[in-house]
Amino acid sequence: MDQHIKRVQFLEKLLARRDSNPVLDSLESKLRYRKFQGELAIALSRQSLEVIKSYTFQTAIKNGQIIPIVRLIRPLDNYISRKVFADFFVWTGSYGIQSGIDKVAIALKKIRRTDEGFFAQEALNAIRERSGALISHLDDTSKRQLADRLAKMLEKGYSFEEMAQNLTERYPQLCVNRSRMIVTTETNWAVSHSELATYQGFGATSKTWVTAGDERVCEVCAEMDGATIGIEDAFSSSDPSWIDLPGNFAAAEPAYHPPIHIVCRCWIEPVFEKSALTDLETSDVNIFVPPPGSTLLLSPEETEQIAPFMEKIPE
Repeated sequence: MDQHIKRVQFLEKLLARRDSNPVLDSLESKLRYRKFQGELAIALSRQSLEVIKSYTFQTAIKNGQIIPIVRLIRPLDNYISRKVFADFFVWTGSYGIQSGIDKVAIALKKIRRTDEGFFAQEALNAIRERSGALISHLDDTSKRQLADRLAKMLEKGYSFEEMAQNLTERYPQLCVNRSRMIVTTETNWAVSHSELATYQGFGATSKTWVTAGDERVCEVCAEMDGATIGIEDAFSSSDPSWIDLPGNFAAAEPAYHPPIHIVCRCWIEPVFEKSALTDLETSDVNIFVPPPGSTLLLSPEETEQIAPFMEKIPE
């Protein structure tokens, strides 16, 4: 229990500072997080650049056609397995459950005994299911982005050689930036979803939206900062720009928790009824944490290939 108390105290200090999302910051510093981000960048790059090597690409470009090229893009799971993809986000979700328990401890000043194994497994199952849909969605996005890029180059009169060179030189960096955006956004979804399940499991009645509190916070999130609603309710905004947020999650599904847009760094904290703050039974909590699962190892050549791009990722 001493180790748990120390972790809670450390998290409490970070939350009080409010210039970052402490859970995301912790995950981003871990080797597995950075490694997966690099693996995904390589997979996205391979997925599109492989098309350039085909005879169909050369023929289609000379005929000013794009659709045949886009159809050549193979599914992303040819380059990174669905298991590796799902295992990573379940791993981040397990951190969300633990951080949720820590935040409950901060709110209650002690831990209430509960059937944590049930809500933990439910949350992680939902994350695994979402990862399957996500990898399919990324295929559609890859095709659309490549088609748009090829169309613009055709409009500018690029030759086949110039188009191939442009894609070969610039696509790896674009895929690194895209990988970072995907991993950051989806990690926050997994963490937030697990935290919300944890709050509900411990009996929280409400939840509060919290921003990182710096100049990078968007206007919509800033307006919702400090908003407290029922634990099962969805957040909303009166700001009309809400609908135009890049990758607006709320347009597709209710915003029960962050993120509401790509690279959103917000989080939620639990709120309990006053009656929950007294007569609580203190106990150690042994939370369910999934095994690390398999991971895709990079070859020395691929590691060398991705390293310079990782260094150029904008902060």
